[in-house]
Amino acid sequence: MAVFVCPGAVRGQKSTTETRPPDYPGYHLLKLGERDADTRAFLIQHFKGSDASVIHADLDGDGHPDYALLLKSDTSAAAKVMVLLCDAQSKCRGVFEQDITGYSEEAYLSRLRVGSRVAEAGSAEGEKESHPVTLTNTGIQVTYFEKGAGALYWDGKLKKIVAVGTAE
Repeated sequence: MAVFVCPGAVRGQKSTTETRPPDYPGYHLLKLGERDADTRAFLIQHFKGSDASVIHADLDGDGHPDYALLLKSDTSAAAKVMVLLCDAQSKCRGVFEQDITGYSEEAYLSRLRVGSRVAEAGSAEGEKESHPVTLTNTGIQVTYFEKGAGALYWDGKLKKIVAVGTAE
C-alpha cells in the first residue's frame, strides 16, 4: 500500500487558496484538454473555478480531508479513479482504485452531499435495484458524459469505499 503526503487546503472546489493533491508516480491529473469536445464544453460551462479531476473532502468521516482523483498515465492510455484517505498528519494512503481506461475522455468527478441517496441501477430486465443508501459522509459521483455514472462512498460497517453503478 502506498502512502502519500497531502498538502493542506482545497482543490476541486471554488477557492482562492488552492494547493495541489499528492503526486502519484507515473500519473497526472486528467486535464481538460484530454477530454472529448462535448465533455470539455460541459466542464468549461459547469465547473468554472473547479477541477473536475479532484474532490477534496472528508470521505470517511474521520474529520480529515481526503482525495478522489482522476488520473491519466504519463506513458500510456491508462486512466483510473483513485481514492486516498488522509490522516491528521496529512499522510494519505490509497484505498480504492478503478480502471477507467477507454472512458477517461468523458469522465469527471463531482460531490455527493451528506444525506444523498445512492442505489445500484438494475441493468437487465427484471433485475432489482439495490436498496438505497443514505450517505453519512461526502460521496463521489463519477460521471461518464452522456454515457453513465457511478457513485463511490464510504461504508462504515465494511470500513471501505464501495462503488455502485447509478445510471446507464
